[in-house]
Amino acid sequence: KSLTPATTAALQYLIFGSRLSHTAMLSLIPVNLGVAVASFTELEFHMGGFIAAIVSCIFTGLKFVLSSQMLGGRYKLDSINLLYYMAPPSVLFLAPVAAWFEWTGVVTWSISPTRTSLDFFLLILSGVVSFILNVTLFVVLKATSSVTVTVAGNVKTVLVIAASLVIFKNQVT
Repeated sequence: KSLTPATTAALQYLIFGSRLSHTAMLSLIPVNLGVAVASFTELEFHMGGFIAAIVSCIFTGLKFVLSSQMLGGRYKLDSINLLYYMAPPSVLFLAPVAAWFEWTGVVTWSISPTRTSLDFFLLILSGVVSFILNVTLFVVLKATSSVTVTVAGNVKTVLVIAASLVIFKNQVT
């Protein structure tokens, strides 16, 4: 996940030829070195997991680079329209995966006698929050850059970890 800003910068350069400032490029070096050290010193390193993480970084970076181009490039879409055009292909890609991995859980949940109307409300609320998150993300993406958004995502991850340490008293080894 921490490699996403560097991956995004590389994709931005490869696809559109845009370059980051020298300062921005230099700021990515410590992050990349940290990921390398963490990967090499991981006791339970698994190449399959590492490849999945790299593929995830590439797809995340690609999403942000292409979204940034759609928001500020030739098309100049607004956040709602971009979400309108991105949602159907996302469903087509994710529906088979969700059906494969989640079908049993969804069926079990839907026929469960302990299911309440609060469960449906929480499901709808989750969708609304996701919609607001995506629109907000595209607004920020249009105002800044794809690399800035991915760096902000890493800051969010650090804050979530810090909150879990404070709230749940998780230990860091």
